[in-house]
Amino acid sequence: MSLAISITVARQIAGAEAAAAAHNAARPLDENGDPVGPALTAEQYLQDVVEKACESYRDAYAVDRITSSDFIYRFTAAEMASINASTDPVIQGFIAQVRAEAFVWLASNEVAAGMAYAVGEGLLTQARADAILAY
Repeated sequence: MSLAISITVARQIAGAEAAAAAHNAARPLDENGDPVGPALTAEQYLQDVVEKACESYRDAYAVDRITSSDFIYRFTAAEMASINASTDPVIQGFIAQVRAEAFVWLASNEVAAGMAYAVGEGLLTQARADAILAY
């Protein structure tokens, strides 16, 4: 999924261009006095700004946070039985951690890794993992 936005007000475009220019001018210099990293276009600068804002909104509104029990209930009975029957210490550690926490952040690296491992072990299909992690 992706979103696209357009800015059409000249004053806002000029503001974005000025902000990108200020950002580029403030880049640190290396030992030769050259700016570190590439200069950003206004579009690239705004992309970074919007992504950071959306991350803060994600955290503020907990869009990818559900209770641990709600997470467990997303699995079918057969899937949960397979996970519970697994003797794999990684699977057992993952599910124990899920049960120990009050909430699960669906987009966290730890949850993504646990789900990917379960898919790799044949306990879930990728389609089911994607459905379980959807928010």
